[in-house]
Amino acid sequence: MRPAASSRLPQLAAVLLPVMFISLARGGSDSPAQPLSAYDLNRQALIEQFTAKQEAANWPQKFESIGAEMGVPPDVLAAVAFTETRWEQLTWPAGETVSPQTGMPHPYGIMSLWDNDVLGHSLIEAAALIGSTPEALKADPELNIRGAAALLKQYYTAAPLPDGTSAQDIESWQNAIVKYCGIQDPYLSYHHAFNCYLAMSQGYDQYGMHWKPRPVQLEPMRAKLKKLRAEHDPRIPAPESAASAPLTAPVEKPSTHSSLAQRSEWPSSSPISPQPLRHTGLRWALIGLALSFFTFLLLKKRKKEEA
Repeated sequence: MRPAASSRLPQLAAVLLPVMFISLARGGSDSPAQPLSAYDLNRQALIEQFTAKQEAANWPQKFESIGAEMGVPPDVLAAVAFTETRWEQLTWPAGETVSPQTGMPHPYGIMSLWDNDVLGHSLIEAAALIGSTPEALKADPELNIRGAAALLKQYYTAAPLPDGTSAQDIESWQNAIVKYCGIQDPYLSYHHAFNCYLAMSQGYDQYGMHWKPRPVQLEPMRAKLKKLRAEHDPRIPAPESAASAPLTAPVEKPSTHSSLAQRSEWPSSSPISPQPLRHTGLRWALIGLALSFFTFLLLKKRKKEEA
């Protein structure tokens, strides 16, 4: 006897509904593309502008040539600049020295040089080392890099090498980077230097920024971070989780400092941080999943009745 059409309905639904669920979850190949919102269009335009600007700047080449000139490893310059500014020449309106929103002092240029009583006057020191002026370093990114390189080199020469390193090791620049950032807290300043080396070990290849990773001995640094944390502030969260996270797209605000030394607002020309993808078919996909589950239960019950 042929089974009644009504008895075949659950089996048919059990096959079709999961297919519908998968199709909806993927957006459906035949589904019309959802128009981008004004927000998405603006964000896309900002990212395209930022990418084109970074490609044209060719920062790695500048780090390479200036590093060779000043006796500083190019990766040290690239790492400091990446951690501080995501390779962007920070400029501010004339006469504006602090953030109108937070009151925190502004950093200057791609190397984030400072001129305040909280984080120091590295802008003035760097300008003097290369025979230039603070205003020139604010305006010219190559002078900004050159001045920062001179300052890093001075710090490197004056400080003892970190334990277990030699002058040939890229890790030997740790103490210079710690002093350069201007943060007074030993744990936070070393955490900042660690972030520079973490970025160096990962490299970056997005948004017009092309930086090859290089091997770095991170484990001794992690051990020192743990020691400094225990010595200076046990309430600060351990850095291991953040220190192992991969680098992502440019962010709106640098996040390498605590509330004691927060960076100023990120320039409006930077790309907006990546937003979660908008799954337009998610609602229907969930409905399809629920229907598939309901059909499975119905089919199971019917089989029991037939048995």
